[in-house]
This record gives sequence, structure tokens and C-alpha cells, in this order.
Amino acid sequence: MLLSTTGSFVMLLALSSQLFQLTGSALLTSLIFASQWLLPSLLTKQIGRLGSRFEVGQILFVSEVLGALLTVASAVTMGHPTLFAVLAARGLVEVTTKSYRTLALKRHFEGEQLKSAASFFNTSQYLGSGLGGVVGLFLIAKLTLLNVALLDALTYLVAAVLYMGIVSQQKAPGSSPTLPARPQPAATDAASSSAQSQGWHGKPLLLLPLLMLIINAGFFQGFHNVLRVPLPTHLGLGSQGVMTLQIITSLAIFLGAVHASTQLIRFSSFEGYVVQAISAGAAVAMILAVFLKLSWFNFVVYFVFIYLFEVAYTIAMRDLIVQAPQEHMAMITASSTAYQTLTMTAIVVGGGFLADHLGLFPSTLAIGALALLAIVLSTIGTRNLVPTIARVQE
Repeated sequence: MLLSTTGSFVMLLALSSQLFQLTGSALLTSLIFASQWLLPSLLTKQIGRLGSRFEVGQILFVSEVLGALLTVASAVTMGHPTLFAVLAARGLVEVTTKSYRTLALKRHFEGEQLKSAASFFNTSQYLGSGLGGVVGLFLIAKLTLLNVALLDALTYLVAAVLYMGIVSQQKAPGSSPTLPARPQPAATDAASSSAQSQGWHGKPLLLLPLLMLIINAGFFQGFHNVLRVPLPTHLGLGSQGVMTLQIITSLAIFLGAVHASTQLIRFSSFEGYVVQAISAGAAVAMILAVFLKLSWFNFVVYFVFIYLFEVAYTIAMRDLIVQAPQEHMAMITASSTAYQTLTMTAIVVGGGFLADHLGLFPSTLAIGALALLAIVLSTIGTRNLVPTIARVQE
């Protein structure tokens, strides 16, 4: 995960940085990310059904090899409209990889081990995104885009070889997990059987973390993709500022994920309003990060924004992985990713448009206010589920 995620963000940041230098448009730059989310949103069921035909290790191997090829193709097509078609295909491969490595995690761990593994799952993913951004920005200043893509492709290929080991360790799709499963409460069995064909639908234990994932990934990661290049430029810091912000982001992601995975392991989406409060703090910090044009202030507050977002996201993702039935894991992950990416696409396109026409602060204020409203509405909408969840857990 660390290898392929690092490789993914090496190319994304290299592409977006170069495109922003050429066009100066926040909207076009953010479309580097948004174009990858179209096909996964439309093909959720098809992604989920792959697991019934192929083993997880085989799916991961093929998707990583395809990722390597499409990464090189994105460098070759830079400056042509076909770039966005290549990125759309690349996004489909990326979501397939994300969905099935989650299933591999679910099959290899259970109980308290699964809870821990699900928390650290995000540490690897987000550390990779941070490292990839820093490395990508460094390499694009030293190498051609094609050479960056070739180096990037190597990370996919090494990850593909490592994933081959999963094939010999796992059982065939639909069989029992490697370790004996713990008895499940009758209420959980009933909820699972009533939604066999619907994945996550109708499961209160999945609805709360799903909503928090959508809000955190959709609003915060989405608008981070808008801000990550224009904000340092807005502060007059140029490409060096972009790299500095990416380093700050990487550190915030790592510390936030580790903190959530270790010190906050006892908290969940179901206890009080902890995740909602952290998410609201992230929204406020995001707004304050562009309020003044003092680079040290902006960077410190941006660190807080990313840190809080990462903590909330890690807790919600852990809850989703732990509560999801194994037989629906791939479908649930693909559906969750689709909802997150649809929201991210809307925020990236809308936020990029507002940033181009209104400026960074008005656009950030608007997106932050929408995020706060979504947090309030999701809290009100799910508060009646808390007694139900408590009974199920008992």
C-alpha cells in the first residue's frame, strides 16, 4: 500500500504542478484529480463483482500492473485532451486496488487485531500520499515528466509482485476466513441477511462511519486538492511553497493517522459526537488557513486542518472496515469510495470554479460552511440510530 500510494501521488502532484504552471487555473489543475473519479462512480457494482470471479491477490496484481502502464501513458499524453481519458481509466484501476486491499485486510485479521490493522491501514495510505507529493514535486524540478512517470511505474510493479503473495495465503472468494470467525449477535446477523443484495444499505452500524467518510474525504480532501497548489502561489511562495506545504501536509497526515491508530483506538463514530466535533474543527481550520496572508500562520493552521481531517477519517474508516460483513466487503468499499469520490468531484469542480472567479478565501469560506452544515445534518439525521446501535453492540 505504501509503495503504490506513494507512486500514485508522485505522478498526480507532478502533473498538477506542471499544469498549474502552464495554465494558472485552479479548476484545470483540480481536474487532474477529479477526472479519475468519474468511472469508479459509475462502475461500483462491476468493481464489487470482480471478487466473485478472481482471487484478491490476482486482482491486486493486475490492477497495479495496469496502474504502471497508465501512469506512463499520462506523461505521454500531457498537454492533450486524451490526458483526462487516461486519468479516468487510471482512477478506475486505483479504486479497484483500494477496494480489494481492504478485502484482503478483512480476510487476514479479526477481532481486536482487525481493529488495530484497520486503523494502521490508513496510516500507510496517507503516509504514502504525503511522501508521494513531496517526492513528485522534487522530481519534477529535476527530471522530465516522462522520467518521473517511469520511476513512478516501478513502485506499482514492485507492489504488484508483493501482492502476488496474497494469492497463496488466502482462501477462495466466498469461503471462510483464515481464522475462525467469532459468533455474531443475532441482531447483526439479521441486519446482514436483510441487506444481502444491498451492501451497506439498511445497516445503522455502517451508516454513521459512511457519512463521516463522505464528509471528510469529500469536503476536506476534495478542497485540499484545490488548495494544495494555488495557496502557496497566493502567498507569493511559488513552487518552493508548494513543496513546503506538501511536507507540512505529509507530517500532519502521518501524525494524525498514528494518533488515531494508537491513542484514539477506543473512540468510534458511535460514541458521542467525537468524530463530528473533530470534523467541525477541521472545517474551521480550513477556513482560517486562507484568512490571512502570513505564510507561517497559514501553514500552521493548514497543519491543524489536515491533522484533524486525518484523525476523523481514520476513525471512520476503521469503523467501516470492522463492522462490514466480509462477504460484502468489496462492494461496500467500492460503494463507499464512489460516494466519497462523487462528493470530492463536486467539491473539486465547484471549489476550483469559485477559486478562479471569487478568490481563495470566499471559496474556502463557502466550502467550509457547507461542510459544517453537512456535519450538523448528518448528526441530526442519525441521532435516532444511536439506541439501535447500542442494542446491536450489546
